[in-house]
Amino acid sequence: MLGAHSQRTVTAGNGLGGPVTRTRQIILILVLLFVAYAVYTSPSKSADAVHAIWNVLVNAVNALFRFFNALIT
Repeated sequence: MLGAHSQRTVTAGNGLGGPVTRTRQIILILVLLFVAYAVYTSPSKSADAVHAIWNVLVNAVNALFRFFNALIT
């Protein structure tokens, strides 16, 4: 039978869950604040950036489809 003192806590990854998670939260908040500021100060440039990112993603997916299609045929 295991006693109360023989149990140990298992953490995921490298064992730095607390500080790393807090740092990630802070970085995420800062990034979101920057995005909100960018959209507020220049909505047209933000829309252009979103459009450009969307085009890159669409082209990447189309390239993957062409690649796998070439493998099949």
